[in-house]
Amino acid sequence: MIRILTDSTSDLSPARAAELGVEILPLSVQFGEESFADGGDITKEFYAKLAQAEALPTTAQIPPDTFTGAFRRMTQNGDQVLGIFISSAMSGTYQSARIAREVVGTSHIALVNSQTVTFALGLLVETACILRDQGLPLEALAAKVEQLSRRVR
Repeated sequence: MIRILTDSTSDLSPARAAELGVEILPLSVQFGEESFADGGDITKEFYAKLAQAEALPTTAQIPPDTFTGAFRRMTQNGDQVLGIFISSAMSGTYQSARIAREVVGTSHIALVNSQTVTFALGLLVETACILRDQGLPLEALAAKVEQLSRRVR
């Protein structure tokens, strides 16, 4: 089975991700000394702080050890993983995933630098799910998503 992993910048809702069988790892939003998980810890209180803040929050990439744990868990029963992540020009998340793949040391993980973010990233993930469900093998699936990523605007 091919399992699909993406990050929270894909803006897929938890319900939609569950329907598709996609796992989402959150980027972190740093607000001063506080850290919030994108898509999880951000509440009305966060937005109230944002409205009164002098300095805007920043984001932080997903660290390699988070990917290492996810990859090990997702491949432990022989499953393969396709990871589709925020553009490497916008975040170090894709690089973290590459480092973690080397640590895990399996050929059952394919990674795609989406070259995009938000809706376009979510669209690539949705398309990957359709192609996965049509039976494309991992290598062909990754190649097709990479090809499509160059066409999404």
